[in-house]
Amino acid sequence: PRYIDSSEPEDMQDIAAHLRGGIPAADVEALEKYWAVCPNLKTALFKPSRTGYLDLAVDKAGIKTTIYHHPEFANFIAGMNGHSAYWRERMATRLKGIKPGDFPKDVIFHLSEHLLAWYAGLPLIDRYDVYQHVMDYWAATMQDDVYLITADGWKAETSRIVEKDKKGREKDKGWTCDLIPKALIVAHYFGVEQTVITSLETALETIAAQLAELEEEHGGGEGVFSELDKINKAAVAARLKEIFA
Repeated sequence: PRYIDSSEPEDMQDIAAHLRGGIPAADVEALEKYWAVCPNLKTALFKPSRTGYLDLAVDKAGIKTTIYHHPEFANFIAGMNGHSAYWRERMATRLKGIKPGDFPKDVIFHLSEHLLAWYAGLPLIDRYDVYQHVMDYWAATMQDDVYLITADGWKAETSRIVEKDKKGREKDKGWTCDLIPKALIVAHYFGVEQTVITSLETALETIAAQLAELEEEHGGGEGVFSELDKINKAAVAARLKEIFA
């Protein structure tokens, strides 16, 4: 904190713009780094007003659409995506070559330093923001996989999930795998079955919500279920029998 200035720049207010409307031209020119990449985008978004001020050339709700559909912006994004894809392809070869005995710290050092160099000097991109994304992913997920591979190789070994209940009895809760998440296996090999299960779970939630609504509507006061201590199939059937007897 002693050496890093964490204060935010003062938000300068233009009183004339507040009173008479318009966008200060100085505020638009302050975005020069964007206009340097998309020089014609500025004229697509703004039009001249009185001296020193501009107006929007598009509807406020259409600003994002105008930017995303502008050919200069589209070309910039396509170039950045290609730049990123080429780096991923190169690093994928390096990562697939990890073998037992390698040092995980060397892996992430090579990866992160190469990334910093790869994004150096690019417009509108802070290479340290990109670097931080990789380091966060490394800390949260990737380093565990790399440590497993450098220790045991490219082996995905499964294990059973065994839990004990309150009485000390063991219950098998299925399987797990440290290297390959179960969700990936399910999505790759059992996508159709998972879709069916998800659909059934959604239907079950809908029915449960309808049941809760019926219980609330008919459970209190003079409701049909007001005399029931517990609302279940047997109790409801008995109550209906009483009503229609």
